[in-house]
Amino acid sequence: VNPINGSQNHYGHEDPSSLDLLSQLHSVETAMDANNNGVVHVSPPVLILSAVPLLCIAFVGHKFDLGLENTLIVGIVRSFVQLMILGLILHPIFVMGMDWPWLVCLYVLFMM
Repeated sequence: VNPINGSQNHYGHEDPSSLDLLSQLHSVETAMDANNNGVVHVSPPVLILSAVPLLCIAFVGHKFDLGLENTLIVGIVRSFVQLMILGLILHPIFVMGMDWPWLVCLYVLFMM
């Protein structure tokens, strides 16, 4: 039985893939509750899981010949890349900003 939600697969045994993903989701929730200066580690499987609804929309668009699936997939990839770059740029502010206020000031001057 899964210790997080008590689920079993159809053979009565634990499903290791769901246990792994659920434990990662649980670790994200735990990390948000912990006092770690607001930094939450999000693993790649959780990021992929967040893209599933968008990929489902692309699949439905493909089934109904709406012609939007290419635009949606390009938009998903562009959004992911842009947010990753933004995260890399802003990461030092959240990690070192409390100890080095001059770093935050440099970022503010750079963004103006």
